[in-house]
Amino acid sequence: PGVAAAAPNLLNAIRTGGMVAGQGGNALANLATRAAGGAVTGGASAALVDPDHAGTGALIGGALPVVTKTAGLAGQWLGSTQAGQAVMSAFKSSGEKGASAAIRALGMEGREAELLGYLRSSAGEIVPGSRPTVAQALVGTPAENAAGVYERVVSKSPGGNRLLDAYSAQGAARKNALEAVAPTNALGLQQAREDLGETIARVYRPEEARIGKAAGALYENIDPGGQAAMQLPLGELKKTLDRHLGPGVTGQGADAFAHMRTANKIGTVDMPAVEAVRGGGPQSLLDAVKAAGGLNMSSQSGQMLSGELKSLQQDGLGRIMFKNKGQSPARMAEKMHEAGYIDSPDPAHLLDVLRNNPRGTYAAGDDLEAMFQRASDHAQGGVPGAEIAPRAVPWKELQDFRSSLGNAWDRVSAKPGMDREAAALAGMRKNLDAAIEDVAKGGGAVGDVMPQSVVDAWREANKSFVAYQQRFHEGPQAGLFRMRDGQPLRQGGEIPGLFWGSRPGLADDVRAFRKLTDDSPAMLGQFKSMITTEGLSTQTKTGQELSAKFPAWVDQHITGLREALSPGELESVQRIAQDIQRALKAGSAGKGPGGTSDTFQLGANALNGGLLDSTAAKVMAHKLPFGQAARSWGAERVGMSRARNAAGFLSDSGEAQNMLMQLSQASGKSPNALQRLLQNSELAQLGYRVAPVLWAGR
Repeated sequence: PGVAAAAPNLLNAIRTGGMVAGQGGNALANLATRAAGGAVTGGASAALVDPDHAGTGALIGGALPVVTKTAGLAGQWLGSTQAGQAVMSAFKSSGEKGASAAIRALGMEGREAELLGYLRSSAGEIVPGSRPTVAQALVGTPAENAAGVYERVVSKSPGGNRLLDAYSAQGAARKNALEAVAPTNALGLQQAREDLGETIARVYRPEEARIGKAAGALYENIDPGGQAAMQLPLGELKKTLDRHLGPGVTGQGADAFAHMRTANKIGTVDMPAVEAVRGGGPQSLLDAVKAAGGLNMSSQSGQMLSGELKSLQQDGLGRIMFKNKGQSPARMAEKMHEAGYIDSPDPAHLLDVLRNNPRGTYAAGDDLEAMFQRASDHAQGGVPGAEIAPRAVPWKELQDFRSSLGNAWDRVSAKPGMDREAAALAGMRKNLDAAIEDVAKGGGAVGDVMPQSVVDAWREANKSFVAYQQRFHEGPQAGLFRMRDGQPLRQGGEIPGLFWGSRPGLADDVRAFRKLTDDSPAMLGQFKSMITTEGLSTQTKTGQELSAKFPAWVDQHITGLREALSPGELESVQRIAQDIQRALKAGSAGKGPGGTSDTFQLGANALNGGLLDSTAAKVMAHKLPFGQAARSWGAERVGMSRARNAAGFLSDSGEAQNMLMQLSQASGKSPNALQRLLQNSELAQLGYRVAPVLWAGR
């Protein structure tokens, strides 16, 4: 009622859709009233069909009476003026509107064919199901920056949900592609590592023990007849020992020196000196030590060899050992060596001889025949003295010694800071193997015996043992079988770290894993699952998609991925990274200082309220009750509608190509049905009233 009293002509204009304002008043005032009435009618009519389009319905309803006075002129105006064409754009489909807005925002008006060419030349789907957006498809083209800015503006605007949905679909497609390489662990990376580590330990620790036992058994049957025997390469063993454990090395060497002493013990025989006739008869080493004053346990060398001296006491030789009197073991060894009882001035050697043959005399050794043969050989040159003669070692003793070297290496190499001694033990074993090979080829010393059957069996045993060592004890997998305090050094989730991680040499580590598992499909599949689970752990905090960390993860692990995955699987992982990188580049296109403000403004303008945001519309709105609120609401709805249209066009570059082709084919066609309708004067008023409704209905 208040409105009717204040503006009776306005009610008439509303009733007639803006065609008639009433009687009286000047023409300009009546025209304004008609326009306002048309706006109200258009907005209300469009709202009945679709509230989202009420604002544009008001625009059409208000614009038509302002520009035209008759229905015939309205039809002519729609087809011939820029303003009329703007109104006619309201009758386009949402896809056409989105395409037209994008063309303007990208600055490609009149260059639609060029834009279509850019889209057609794009890579398309890099990952199956990850359909690129328009901005992603235009990466690397001159339109890259403008498209990136426009897409960001639209995606962050109300109504840009189609783009957000497209991004989500891309994220899901990438994760599906990663799952196709190998299923990820739903409980996360730590659980994947634990599961893999426990499986490896459960399967391959027993496997290592079984194969190791089988390899060792081959050595036990090499010489069943006990025919083979050969001299040890004592000189080469000593050179190896001195090279790695010379006088300047401290803190290591106990095992290596002990094995050298064992080699001397089993590889030689003490040949006692032939004594010139003495009064009193032969004297044993034990008697000689006792006669020289015995051993002083309190001396420096006595304290160093306290364990050996106590062992002699337990063997019943305590009567030659004293505290604070007698000769030091070092001095006693020198005296016994000078007297010809022992072949070395080493005090440890003296105690060793006392332990094994304390009653030995000059003329009562175990090798009397050899001793008297030497005496005969030296008959013309005096009485021979004490010396060490080489001995052919039976195959069983030789293999026991070789096995002991290997066991010592296992113990020593597991300890930190023992690399020199480990190298010495490994080198001594190689010396021994080289000597066996030499004898097998016909070399060696006089008296060495090595039947061909023994050689063949030994080589077969070596072949099996080398394969066993390479599979289980060379490379990172060796840590799987090392023990400390009765427990494995690596357990559970620590085990996969032996074979996988961001580090140099990753390719070798993965090859070692494949060697250990003998390329078991099940084990390799679980290994791949751990890898893809690690890749999945680069996803965003929300877990919706893989983040920018994924391409970096691929780059850091590429050498290992090449060894772990098949060529097709590797390509899938790389394509996922490539797809993410393209999206990241599109998302950051046009950012940075300078050169982006114009592009951003074009994008923002494409989403405003159009004529409802114009100065004229704002002035008109102030003349109507609730007009300003209606105009603001309408402008917001127009912007949201434009964002929806733009998002629909931008969200799928393939569909965008189709829409551009349709626009190109539609250009130059004859006037549409609305133009013909409005050119009919009898239907003019009806055309004015239904135009907003028709537009909203589309």
